Amino acid sequence: MPVLPGLQIDPPRAEDRVAWEKLYREFRDFYNIADNPAAIDTVWSWIVRPGGPLEGRVARNASGALIAIMHFRDVPRPFHGVTGGYMDELFVAESVRGSGVAAAMMEALRVIGRERGWRDVRWITSDTNPRSCAFYDRVSARTKFVTYEIRF
Repeated sequence: MPVLPGLQIDPPRAEDRVAWEKLYREFRDFYNIADNPAAIDTVWSWIVRPGGPLEGRVARNASGALIAIMHFRDVPRPFHGVTGGYMDELFVAESVRGSGVAAAMMEALRVIGRERGWRDVRWITSDTNPRSCAFYDRVSARTKFVTYEIRF
């Protein structure tokens, strides 16, 4: 798939806050996550703080506008005694879906994982999102594991 001309992927910068938040709110709205400004502020503080618990990458189009966001982190893999990666979120603006941006973001994550010596990268997505499931089925392997959670 051809990639959007002029696409650039890099860590978020302080001046990206407004555009990042717009995309992050769209992502949250897509999954019907209640508005929570404090949580949004916390996530932003994590991804822009060096050494924070979460990292981010943003995709910019040729004019520099943010068109996608991704959040990820290092995680231990106890079975193997190594470190892997976990992608918490990947969201591409609706106007550029199908243009190769998501694949470019995944490739950027693969490069990060290789550089850090990760064993793998894992993530979850909703089975109510067939477009993301179809994309992830093309670029990765679906595991046999089922996700459970305990809420407090």
